[in-house]
Amino acid sequence: MKIAYIVKRVGPYHRARLQAAAARADVRAVQLFAFERTYEWSTEDLSQLRVTTLSEHESSLSVRDLNRILIEALQASDPEVVCIPGYAEPTSLAALDWCKARGRGAVLLSESQAQDAPRIAITEFVKRQIVRAYDAALVGGTTHRAYARALGLEDGRIFEGYDVVDNDYYAIASANARRERETRVLLGLPERYIFACSRFVEKKNLPGLLRAYRLYTKRTADPWPLVIAGDGPLRPVIERAIDDLGLKNLVQLRGFVQYKELPAFFGCAGFFVHAATTEQWGLVVNEAMACSLPVVVSERCGCAPDLVRRGENGFAFQPDDEDGLAKILYTLSSDASLRSKMSQRSRDVINGWSLNRFVESLLAACSMARNSRRTTLVGWTAIRATRVASGWRAAL
Repeated sequence: MKIAYIVKRVGPYHRARLQAAAARADVRAVQLFAFERTYEWSTEDLSQLRVTTLSEHESSLSVRDLNRILIEALQASDPEVVCIPGYAEPTSLAALDWCKARGRGAVLLSESQAQDAPRIAITEFVKRQIVRAYDAALVGGTTHRAYARALGLEDGRIFEGYDVVDNDYYAIASANARRERETRVLLGLPERYIFACSRFVEKKNLPGLLRAYRLYTKRTADPWPLVIAGDGPLRPVIERAIDDLGLKNLVQLRGFVQYKELPAFFGCAGFFVHAATTEQWGLVVNEAMACSLPVVVSERCGCAPDLVRRGENGFAFQPDDEDGLAKILYTLSSDASLRSKMSQRSRDVINGWSLNRFVESLLAACSMARNSRRTTLVGWTAIRATRVASGWRAAL
């Protein structure tokens, strides 16, 4: 089965998934950009993958030219199935349109859930017409399946396991970091600490985490330091909050940490916290669990229903409940026995969300799309109309 897999940029997560899939099927990655602004990943070694790159940078091509090159790439490789991220971007609509016109299978790659944002009836109506034109979907987990179903895909056409990481890589590298005490010294990490890792943007709720952490420090005479990896436009706001809360001696901001260094930060930590007010999935939670960490995760994260077993491998909390979060931080930092039990349970749970699960679900979705295509005239009309509208907006 010839599969084209479209991705904005092949970062470390995509590389691991695609390499695993390429061992089982004829997979070609179609990378829209060699570099993009959202993540500061170093250049990946893609030598083991078949990759077609459409453009060097996000801003180097117009939408129309990018779509044209994408269609040319699809025609040249002539896949039986195309895996398409989402249903809103012009490139996604162009690829879906090509699949419908050529009679090729189309698989939706989605981690959207109903709770991500307020939903507008007319927008949801248009989405449903477009999503119904897909033949199958590969989604994150429980809440993502429910939303794909609400948008018109039958349950049997939806497969879970899109959001996984290379568990073995994280498990081995973090275990090595724990054994090698000089790693902690070289990285300047405290002897024990709470770890957070996210972009510095509003939805990650880092000011809320800092306020909860401040409440936690009032509960104990010996608070664990908080180490935060990441960067972004809100860094000045975060730095000011640290100063205003009197946490300068307890909070480390470590900037963007590259993929190769990240397991050591997880491995040397006591537990992980993610306080986002909205998050489609939250791959950092996968990473933390693969590193055998207890996890403290906002209920607004898409991964929470599937990955967090409350009281077993961690806790879920409401992101606006700062006092509740402070109590959880205190409970975990003060109970070594609980942390030990949760560490093992995290590893057990995340074993069910592996690269192999991604591959099995991807191939099942692609087989469904190839062998049982859906034909919806209304859906195709919606695709064409939305493409015209998006082109008109781009021209403005």
